Amino acid sequence: KLLKRLVRPVHEVKADYLHDAMVGAGTKDRWLMDVFTQSSNGEISAIRAYYNKAHNEDLEHRVKSETSGNFRKILLELLKARRDETGYVDEASADRDAVTIYKAG
Repeated sequence: KLLKRLVRPVHEVKADYLHDAMVGAGTKDRWLMDVFTQSSNGEISAIRAYYNKAHNEDLEHRVKSETSGNFRKILLELLKARRDETGYVDEASADRDAVTIYKAG
């Protein structure tokens, strides 16, 4: 199985990994987070297209049905593949956000 994965495109392997994470009883949240946070916008778009075709279901719908709360919101936002990939960090904005989050508890 490992050798088969090594010769397949990465987006296909990741899509199947997501499918495996959501099959059967219980969802492997860590697997979902790993794939979505470690994939570029382009990869996420390719993953989504392949998943929908290969597994005959909509990835967004499946994520919605398998997750809940803030975790679901994060995953669905990542699934949009609109993350800023420029590497630019607005330090002042980051500081304000950190203070806001800290004060919120």
